[in-house]
Amino acid sequence: MKKCPYCAEEIQDDAIKCKHCGSNLAASHWPGKKLYRSRSDRKLAGICGGLGDYLNCDPTLIRVAWVIGAFLSAGVAVLAYLALIFIVPNEDEIVPRPRPVSV
Repeated sequence: MKKCPYCAEEIQDDAIKCKHCGSNLAASHWPGKKLYRSRSDRKLAGICGGLGDYLNCDPTLIRVAWVIGAFLSAGVAVLAYLALIFIVPNEDEIVPRPRPVSV
């Protein structure tokens, strides 16, 4: 017997779902997309390139919208961009790139 990590009730060792709180005990992998800073489509820090890839649109449209937003928000969008530089990881940390094979 082990304890549920969510409700601390006793459950069986091979349990997939807690019978008390209903939480899923299996390790889940996020199947969705991940936001990252682009290495290949980068002008400053790759934020707009990564957002374009995440939203399936042209990064140039994201850049134009970001510049317009920077003027309309009196610079708040610039502060948000600077914060995203430190928050969003680089593409190399998220998407493993294939390495060339040397024979």
